[in-house]
Amino acid sequence: EFKRPKAFPATLGICQEYIGMAITGKEYLADGFKMYYEKMTAFGPKGRLPKLKGSLSNPASFYDLTLEGQKLLGGAYLEHVILLGQRTADMHIALASAQDKEDFRYEDFSLHYQKSLYSGFKTLIRTTSKLLNSSMDKLPDVNKKYAREYFKYTDLLEKSFRKITNEKLGLKKIRIHGHYHLSRVLFTGNDFEIIGFEGDLSFSFHEKKVKKSPLRDLATMIYSIHRVAQLTSINNEYDLKYPIRWFHYISGFMVNSYIGHAKGEPFMPTNREDFNILLETYLLERCLTELRYELERKPSNIQIPIRLIRYVCDQYTK
Repeated sequence: EFKRPKAFPATLGICQEYIGMAITGKEYLADGFKMYYEKMTAFGPKGRLPKLKGSLSNPASFYDLTLEGQKLLGGAYLEHVILLGQRTADMHIALASAQDKEDFRYEDFSLHYQKSLYSGFKTLIRTTSKLLNSSMDKLPDVNKKYAREYFKYTDLLEKSFRKITNEKLGLKKIRIHGHYHLSRVLFTGNDFEIIGFEGDLSFSFHEKKVKKSPLRDLATMIYSIHRVAQLTSINNEYDLKYPIRWFHYISGFMVNSYIGHAKGEPFMPTNREDFNILLETYLLERCLTELRYELERKPSNIQIPIRLIRYVCDQYTK
């Protein structure tokens, strides 16, 4: 830490134990999706997950699946996905535990804060739409149909974001990870180690310290699982109609585990409706942010966030 009189200390670096013989969560889940796809094609006509049950914020359990679905998704990696949900909750509980330190003390949600979030989300829709529209001529032909589909959802996006202003949410904001995706967790063979606490490099030092709902981290991890399934399908030329069902159930199992381990914590919503609103809001925010990233770095991948926008809007908003 760098300390000066009459100024807050600045963290210049973090020393963390070296973790050997580990792979990223991204690599591990990509292997899990490949295993699922191979099982599905080997099973023939019955090798499909059932029609989507539950939702991301009210997930189905493993035992809600048909026997065929359990065979497709069962195995050690499923247990590890559930463990990832627990470790995510453990991280947030730890970050919320240092109430003797000013930088980590709880802050309340307020209607003013929620309205400012909504204002920021509306700006995000507008700037993303403008960027996509200006990039239309540069997109590969196969992606232009996805771009046109996005514009069909802009009103639903605004409607979804508006829910956060309905009433004051009775929960606490905390310091969060801030850049929590599958490349920020290492799988050691029997557990996960979380790294990358420097936060999103696009944020200023001050922005990284702003307290937020930990469901923003959870939404980022859900998006990361979706992206792994989509990219694995694209890179291996799999049929792109299958990843969404795998993503739906795998993410749901992780969320179920998170809810079970974080239940009762001050940063958790006390009712399911508030949980639904926050998870939907932060997941759509992540989709729009990732759509901007893809437009700037690899426009051929814009279908990845747009597919998830379709999925979330179809689940929650219509």
